[in-house]
Amino acid sequence: GWRLKELQYILRIAQHRLLLDRDIDGAIAALETTDNRLSEINQTDLLPLRKLIAQQLQKLASYPAPDYVGLQFKLDQLIIAFQNTYRREAHKASGKNTIIEETNTTVTEGNETADRSFLEETMDRAKTMLNQNVKLRQHTQTPLPFSAEQELTFSFQFIQEKLVTAKFAVSSRNDALFKQQLESAIDWLTKEPQLGSNPKLLEAIKKLSGISLEPNLPDISAPYKLLEKLSVDSGNPIKEEATADREAL
Repeated sequence: GWRLKELQYILRIAQHRLLLDRDIDGAIAALETTDNRLSEINQTDLLPLRKLIAQQLQKLASYPAPDYVGLQFKLDQLIIAFQNTYRREAHKASGKNTIIEETNTTVTEGNETADRSFLEETMDRAKTMLNQNVKLRQHTQTPLPFSAEQELTFSFQFIQEKLVTAKFAVSSRNDALFKQQLESAIDWLTKEPQLGSNPKLLEAIKKLSGISLEPNLPDISAPYKLLEKLSVDSGNPIKEEATADREAL
């Protein structure tokens, strides 16, 4: 009876690790521990329980758990790739700057004389000459390339922020945030001709966005339910609070 109670506790731990923490390895370890204890007891009436445990272990072994560390590495590589793309495009944009020609007017002053009236007269003639020869010309100015560079920088910062936030979502197992950030990046790159010029980078982000950080968890409660039944039949019922814990899960 005490051994069965111990196994009931271990199976409860397995469900807690799986449902509350999504800890696949912890659930597998708890099930394997239970199976090892059952092999030590070596009773034929517990063979159905061991069979159920083997089935749950197979479920967990085939569970499509994402490679969270690998996802973060891939996002790091994408960030570096976009940094390289940005530098290349920014270099192209800076090489197309229009040279602005400025015309400098040099005013040559005559020699100063002691006669102040002569100096004032000379200044008046210079002003008149400038007014007659200087003309204000208005041209339709092409937008400076700096605005395009500024827009490119903003786009790069936006994409980088989305990828960094997606990396944080992987570490926190936040699937909704992960998909939201990557979809925003995809939408922006679709409209950005320069940063989105590399189809491989865009395709890599689309592939990552199709990964679910929280796939549906398998149900591994069958061994616990059977062990509960066996415990009741053997005259060692599980405590009410333990049953309440299982139902809450």
